[in-house]
Amino acid sequence: MTEATSASKDPTSFVGPYPFTAIQAVRRGFSKFNVFSGRATRSEFWYWLLFTYIVNLLVTLIAVQFLMGVDRKPAERRDFVDGLSTLVGLIFMLPSIAVQTRRLHDVNRSGWSALLCLTVIGVVPYVYWLSSRGDDFTNSYGDPSSP
Repeated sequence: MTEATSASKDPTSFVGPYPFTAIQAVRRGFSKFNVFSGRATRSEFWYWLLFTYIVNLLVTLIAVQFLMGVDRKPAERRDFVDGLSTLVGLIFMLPSIAVQTRRLHDVNRSGWSALLCLTVIGVVPYVYWLSSRGDDFTNSYGDPSSP
């Protein structure tokens, strides 16, 4: 048995795309905010998603706490918080679509496959693809990602 074969059989060895740390994933998400080609690992995608949710939650909580002491009607406060949350969502929209597209490329799917989640039944394969391990080899969309 060759060394390469024994390494691929060893469950502790990691062959293929390297897992990203949270900071690497966020940096890469911002640095490749408009890159829809290439591939993104599971860790890159899920850390990016977690980061966007945490930022949106923190912005909302800070806005709510700040507005509690302000003399405004509850509807005006709610509108302000909703508007701020929408602004944060718009800021993260393009990088999130790019990371999602690269993640689908990692499992050898087109970025257009994301449109399947617009149907009720399409959510199941969509979540499966986002959660699946990417190809360890070069596929139609390029080489495996590395940090």
